[in-house]
Amino acid sequence: MLSHEIHIVASHAKRGRDASSPIFEGGFSVVRHAYSLDADDVANVDGVNVTTLERTVFDCTRALSFPLALGVADSALRNAAGMHVGQLIAMSKERWPGCMGSRRFAETLRWANPLSENGGESYARAIMLENGVAEPVLQVEFPDRFNPGAIFRIDYFWELLNKIDVGGELDGLEKTVDEDMLGGKTAAEVLRRERERESRLSVDLQIARFTFPEVRAVSPLINVLDAFGVPRGIPDAGLTMLRDPLAPFNRSNPYAMLR
Repeated sequence: MLSHEIHIVASHAKRGRDASSPIFEGGFSVVRHAYSLDADDVANVDGVNVTTLERTVFDCTRALSFPLALGVADSALRNAAGMHVGQLIAMSKERWPGCMGSRRFAETLRWANPLSENGGESYARAIMLENGVAEPVLQVEFPDRFNPGAIFRIDYFWELLNKIDVGGELDGLEKTVDEDMLGGKTAAEVLRRERERESRLSVDLQIARFTFPEVRAVSPLINVLDAFGVPRGIPDAGLTMLRDPLAPFNRSNPYAMLR
């Protein structure tokens, strides 16, 4: 979850967090936004009026930090059939011209990639980019040299000159505790297969593994990638704007200025 907040849009609403509103099951509170939406920006899902996917992506990427915003953009491109960056940029210029944060929206979409499989992978990639790490290729496939026809995929890939290439893997505990991800296997069996997978991948590349807590802490992730020789330099100039906490929103209340 990006936050424990339910965001409501109403032209007559009092803007901001409602301290008097009840805390719903799961700890969700209400944040209200006072602005009007065109009918084309509203969809009905299970009897509830919500912003369309396109408008939701536009609003979230304008307001959220780059790591969170990139997760929203990646997910939209991954899950919405036919949606692409050019379409979203053109729509924003036609339907929401002059809205605050439009440059943040466009810059975030410049880095969006539907190959990112989940929000954690998107978040980690954003941290890499913010810290000057070379943009990785996503979900590269490698054949299992000992099992013809079998394929391994890695989360991130960097091709290095005159060195062994590097693959990056975001480790999650879910694969050993989530019943759906276990698929009837024991945690021990999952770990054994993971070790076997890494052993066979190491024939072709180095594997840099890191956890989401390390990603959130930033330095541990960067230290791991540096140790493996992943190229790193000056971050792209466009990312400077996305890191600035005062442009265009104060991140202590990132949704306050949406309109």
